[in-house]
Amino acid sequence: MFNNKDINRQEWQTRIEYCLEKKRYVVYSLADRASLMGKVSEFEDFNSAKDAFFKKLDLTVKYNSLRVENNELPEYQSPIWNEKI
Repeated sequence: MFNNKDINRQEWQTRIEYCLEKKRYVVYSLADRASLMGKVSEFEDFNSAKDAFFKKLDLTVKYNSLRVENNELPEYQSPIWNEKI
């Protein structure tokens, strides 16, 4: 979780931030070269943003685990799904 979209922005992150200008929480994922991947979801309350954040993480694990099981390369290397290689 980060407070500012420009702080500690790195490849393959899923981020939850509070946007002071909009007074909303935003959840989104980054791909290679820290580029935006998918859409940015906005929420008025933290609990809704937290739920979306963990859902994105869960889907990332499921997606990459399935790719490894199908002998395809995952989006990036991680011990979470690489132990299945």
